[in-house]
Amino acid sequence: MHQSGQMLMDRRTQKKQLPPFKSAPGCYATGTYAGLTSSALYPDKPYSMNLFSKESADYKMTAAEYTQHAVQLYQSLSDSIAQSDLPSVGKELALLKLKQEAVEAMAQGDALRTYNYQMVHNQWDRNKPLDIKIDSLTAENRAALCKLFPIADEQLLMGENIMSYARSISNPLIAWPEEAGLKGTFADDLQRVIPLVQKAANISLTETDRKILESVHNPFYRDAILKMLENAQIALKEVEGKAIIEKTPEVAPDKLFEVIIAPYKGKVILVDFWNTWCGPCRMSIRANEPLKEQELKSDNLVWIYLANETSPLVTYKQAIPNIKGKHFRLNDEQWKYLCEQFKIDGIPSYVLVDKSGHYQLRNDFRDHEVMKKTLKEMIE
Repeated sequence: MHQSGQMLMDRRTQKKQLPPFKSAPGCYATGTYAGLTSSALYPDKPYSMNLFSKESADYKMTAAEYTQHAVQLYQSLSDSIAQSDLPSVGKELALLKLKQEAVEAMAQGDALRTYNYQMVHNQWDRNKPLDIKIDSLTAENRAALCKLFPIADEQLLMGENIMSYARSISNPLIAWPEEAGLKGTFADDLQRVIPLVQKAANISLTETDRKILESVHNPFYRDAILKMLENAQIALKEVEGKAIIEKTPEVAPDKLFEVIIAPYKGKVILVDFWNTWCGPCRMSIRANEPLKEQELKSDNLVWIYLANETSPLVTYKQAIPNIKGKHFRLNDEQWKYLCEQFKIDGIPSYVLVDKSGHYQLRNDFRDHEVMKKTLKEMIE
């Protein structure tokens, strides 16, 4: 959280520099696993491609140039690991992490060069198109990576970058099974089942989805998805009748916001864009809850919470009984339109509606004290 928070603050302000992130100390100080703690898991010299640094990719690179850059960087770091004084298990773990990064580098090569352009030009407005066209990687470019090491090695399902690796190897826009001869491997299975994880959590598996599950080679993945579905169904019954989700008005996206706030005309309305997976969102909401019965208790203040379908249905329904206000769960089209309308750069984000009906984005409300002071003045 420290590291991701630092990246977010740097991106938003380009001014406030937080202290460099340092790995937490290892869990084991003595005993059998003590040797892993400092030398293997936390080497002094990180052997990383640093994919999200400004130097890791240049937006001006062609697909061929980027491929050559990624391959050479991998080879250089791999050689450094081999020549290092790390113990054998340390070398194994460092190389494992590097391989995971290399797969991500090729799966996300277009996005990483786009990110580099945004960093160089400090351009984070989603509504503003890039001034250049990124030369897209092809199957031929990705084939260069497949020559370096087996990208469907089961060892890659371990290690520090497992989630990034899993997302990369299951990227639905890349036909890895065909491109890299991965038919029948776990990579083939992951590409089929990972899109079903959220569906299982939302209890929305279709018959087509179930047929996909029956087609996987390793039954573990099928059983895991079905267990997720079972757990979601049990949890949903436990919150039945406790979670009230407002019916989203059936209007065009450009009319949605006005229709949502219309019933509360003449009142101050705080519209909170959030999702269950957003840690800062949940922290802010927890901080606000006591105020609704204390300093900010008022019939003239309405709290409206907008989330989307990336919040798993069960998790969402478990959360909202503890959040006083009006709750709307938007679909992708509705969420995307409102984010573009208000130029939302991330969540939590806040739109404040005054008593006259005028509204504006107020992301200074990410400072809790500013939010509290402003709302208190408006309802007095």
